[in-house]
Amino acid sequence: MNFGTKVTILSPLSSQNIESFLDNVIRGPGETILTFASPDRQIAIRQWIFELCTQLRKMSVNLGLETLQALEHSSTSLQSLGQTLAAELNTFDKKPVILFINAFNRPLITDSFEDFFMPMVEHLGDGVRVAINSIAGIVPQMQLTNSSGINAVPRQPDVQNTTLLAPMTPQKPQLRVTAFGKGTASINGRDIAHWDGLLPKTLFFYFVDRTLLTRDQIFDDFWPQPQVTVKDATDIFHVTKHKVSEILNKGNQSSDEIDLTRYKQGLYIPSNRLDRSYDVADFETSLMCAERTDDNVEREGYLRYAIDLYKGPYLTSLETKWVIRRRAELANKFSEALIALGRLCVIKQETAEALHLFEQALTYRPEREDIRRAYIDLLAQSGEHARATDAARSLELDVYRRLGMKIPAETLELFRRHNIHI
Repeated sequence: MNFGTKVTILSPLSSQNIESFLDNVIRGPGETILTFASPDRQIAIRQWIFELCTQLRKMSVNLGLETLQALEHSSTSLQSLGQTLAAELNTFDKKPVILFINAFNRPLITDSFEDFFMPMVEHLGDGVRVAINSIAGIVPQMQLTNSSGINAVPRQPDVQNTTLLAPMTPQKPQLRVTAFGKGTASINGRDIAHWDGLLPKTLFFYFVDRTLLTRDQIFDDFWPQPQVTVKDATDIFHVTKHKVSEILNKGNQSSDEIDLTRYKQGLYIPSNRLDRSYDVADFETSLMCAERTDDNVEREGYLRYAIDLYKGPYLTSLETKWVIRRRAELANKFSEALIALGRLCVIKQETAEALHLFEQALTYRPEREDIRRAYIDLLAQSGEHARATDAARSLELDVYRRLGMKIPAETLELFRRHNIHI
């Protein structure tokens, strides 16, 4: 192996071999290894950088801090973020050092990883290297050239002990689903374009969205009594479920059948023979993490990731009752994320972004008088008196007058403090 290279791209290594491989092949004399496990889910590049730097800080409290601070500003380019992280690695006090990115799966990163990675590598100094255990998707831009001063090695190192390089166990079928917007799905990279009708498509997204379902719940949402008898509902359900399996297995070369669910103890639950990535699940998990953390930097990262995932209303290509309910629920969660991020921006005195976030939130939740007051207050503090007055009139007309309410004392005090007359 050429230890002079900045980047080493390795063929997939199984998890049980990683530590032995690092010690016996990768690590040079006196080198420190900083390990980051690349997330096994669809992820935006800025969230990927956030999680990388958060992990680095756990290993050295100041490492990654400047990059995290730069990441707080949405205007910071990916190129600048790469250069900032390179500078932090260059000044790390335990050099020589290797940044080891494990289980890297390029297709899961939803935007331009290269725009961040290439500037980072190009600005790495002496004593700093990167090794990537790539399980999928080293794209052409990553076949780095000597002209950039980088020599990647996209092969297994030549070592005698081949047990160190045991291949990873075959991956389960990979299901990728997005439901924000029209709704898309792919299985092992093959886009599912034809659903053989709306019912199989609707049942597919229903199963993806729910992790525990009884037959009664399914029937209530699809074939409620007395409009449909239990016998007819049962027949339609099994035929439709079979169609979904046929769609998933189209072109499947494996002897193992791909199925979306399994039935256990009276419940339909996700199949354990399928790996799935689902944008709505990532969205809700990120919001839950944002709610649980006490660290505002982490909270902001989770909120920004969730907001980035929300590409539009839920499943706009379908209009069944359960879809409409779920769409409203997720839109409400999105508006709460906008509000929460807006409040963090207020704390950081990033007024322009806070105003933009509150404006967005109010398109979903116009009845939120607390956010309308916060919006008016920010406008007035920014010297936007005319806009503040217009917003105050809108609050009085669209909320108080429409609901037959008197203007509360808190709102009147806000108007008085900013000399707003409506």
